[in-house]
Amino acid sequence: QSPAVLSLDERITTTLVGAGRPMHFPELRTQCRARTTTLYERLAALTKTGHIVKSLEGYCTIKP
Repeated sequence: QSPAVLSLDERITTTLVGAGRPMHFPELRTQCRARTTTLYERLAALTKTGHIVKSLEGYCTIKP
């Protein structure tokens, strides 16, 4: 069986949770293997909906 393909939003959140620290865009782009424009769009959407936060330190997930 082939592994399930994760959506870009899932890859972003999984990467951020796994890192356990804020990540800057270039590092996220490499880890998520996404096009620049697409990643910017998805990060903006996830930030707008409150799933992630952008700070000076980088992007991170919301802590419960």
